[in-house]
Amino acid sequence: MFIYFYFSINCMVVKAERKRLLEFTEGLITNSGFTVLSRDYFYITIQGATSNIYVVLHSKQMTLNEFNTLNRKNLQKQIYTAHVFLKDDSLFHVRLGARGNLKGNDRSLKNYSKAEIDKMLHLRGLEKRTLDLQRSTSNLVYYQPRTERLEEALRGYNLSKVTLDYSHVDMDHRAYGFVENGASVDYKIADEVSHINGTERIKFGVLNRGNLQAIIRKKD
Repeated sequence: MFIYFYFSINCMVVKAERKRLLEFTEGLITNSGFTVLSRDYFYITIQGATSNIYVVLHSKQMTLNEFNTLNRKNLQKQIYTAHVFLKDDSLFHVRLGARGNLKGNDRSLKNYSKAEIDKMLHLRGLEKRTLDLQRSTSNLVYYQPRTERLEEALRGYNLSKVTLDYSHVDMDHRAYGFVENGASVDYKIADEVSHINGTERIKFGVLNRGNLQAIIRKKD
């Protein structure tokens, strides 16, 4: 009974955040002079100057195959694709947290301070794939729900590489032969570089063939 009740409450919270993600992003788009052609909880299609724009609202998981198919079909139709992720520390923008601290000291993140480790994210597959597609930027855009501390906003984060150091793994270590020094595939240091609230205008900038990113003002 307790598990079912918790699951029901959690589903209600996710549904409310999903609904608000759509409302907030659509509001920014229309206030910025764009015409919305269609929308639901997971996307907004916008009329662009030369090509339409398909804004994916990432508030649920999808397979990488589904993600790639969506981007490919949009490209074939000459529709640009942009991405906004829900910042919920569960589906996306998942902080390394306590696990990162365990990897500090004499572990693979030994060269980073606690402050740097506290800013690290463990990227999910869709976040990593979006970075791969963008190529020309290491930024991702997230929807920040309103909290006691933070205002509701779209926030842009620069995701810089994390270099793993396994110098503590010697030949007698059970992990020897399975790890190597170098840039982590999964971990990034997230620095907020921009944000936009409900009173400001949003733009879209071309990143490469078929991909756009929401352009929001630099953080003060």
